[in-house]
Amino acid sequence: MKKLLYILLALTGALTLAAQEEKIPWQKDITMLMVPRDPVVVQVARDVAQNYPVLLVCYQQIPETGTPLLHAWDGSDWVSVTLKSYTNGTFFTTPPQHTVIVENEGQPAPDVLVPNESWCDSGNRLSSTDTRVLIHLLGRHFNLPYQ
Repeated sequence: MKKLLYILLALTGALTLAAQEEKIPWQKDITMLMVPRDPVVVQVARDVAQNYPVLLVCYQQIPETGTPLLHAWDGSDWVSVTLKSYTNGTFFTTPPQHTVIVENEGQPAPDVLVPNESWCDSGNRLSSTDTRVLIHLLGRHFNLPYQ
C-alpha cells in the first residue's frame, strides 16, 4: 500500500512540474501589440490578446504636444503609461520578445514608440487599420487558423 502511495505522489509531482513548464514558455514569448486609439482596431487587438500572449498598448497622437498618450490593457482595465516608463521599459513585468506597431495609413506612429532593443528584440510595423488587412497580417504573425 505504501508503494502505491509513493508512486501516486511521484506521478502527481511529475505532472505538476510538467504543467508548470508548459506555462513558462507562454509567459516568455510575449508580443507587444501597439495599436492606435480606434475602436475597431482596439477590439481586434483585444480579441487577439484574449487568445495569445500579448501585451496590448494603445496610443493616441496629441498634435499640440507631439507626444503620444499611452494606455496598456491589464486584462480588465486600461492603465495609463507614461512615455518615460514606456521608453525605459519599466511598465511591464515580463518584457516582450517582439513588437507589432499598427499605424493608420498615411499617419506613421511616432518614432518614440519603437521599443528600445535593450527590452525588446524585434518588431514590425503594419501600416493599415483596415480590419481585413489587420486580421490577415496579425494572423500571419500569430499563426491564426484560417477559419
